[in-house]
Formats: sequence, structure tokens, C-alpha cells
Amino acid sequence: MDGNLADQGTRVPHVPEAVGGLTLVGARYCMLMDRSVAHLYYADDEHRLSVHVVPGPVRFEWPQRRSTMGRTVHLLRTEGMAVGLTSEDSEAVEAFARALSVQSATVR
Repeated sequence: MDGNLADQGTRVPHVPEAVGGLTLVGARYCMLMDRSVAHLYYADDEHRLSVHVVPGPVRFEWPQRRSTMGRTVHLLRTEGMAVGLTSEDSEAVEAFARALSVQSATVR
């Protein structure tokens, strides 16, 4: 799925096809603050999870996790990239963060 992003020169971390019952269903670009970011989205019948890959420098202490407006947001670095995970299901965010750390360790 991330092949289309790579074809356009966007580097994304190795992501799983499915995590915690959520399956990768699409990818696109979207605006986030001052830049265009890669947006991968996962879903099942009830829940959704977004993965935003933010290019360039980002100033945060890593990792960072908070809940806002009924959604859990987890910011982390993986494979040298800034990644934001967002979902209304906090368990899905946690499962995906674990999966990314395993994927990252496997790639090394």
C-alpha cells in the first residue's frame, strides 16, 4: 500500500498490513500544520486508526501520548521518522505502537 507513496518519493516506515483487527485500507497525503504528510489509514467494522508520517524536523520529547476530543494521539519516532498514531480506540493505538517497535527492530 505504501508503494504509491514511495513512488512519489515519500519515505514511510515499514508498517504492518494489519494490527489488532485493523487492516490497512488506504494511503494519501494530507496537510498537517505547515506541511504535507503521508496518511495511512486502518479500519475494521467499528474502529479506525490513522498513521501520519511527518517529514522534516519535529520538536517534541519522544514518545508522547495524550487523549483529546475522544481520541488517543501517540507521537513517536521509528526508523528515524516522526510518526503520529490517532484513534478513538486507545488499545488500537497501543497495539500499533508495539507493532511499529517490533517492525523497526526487525528491520535493523
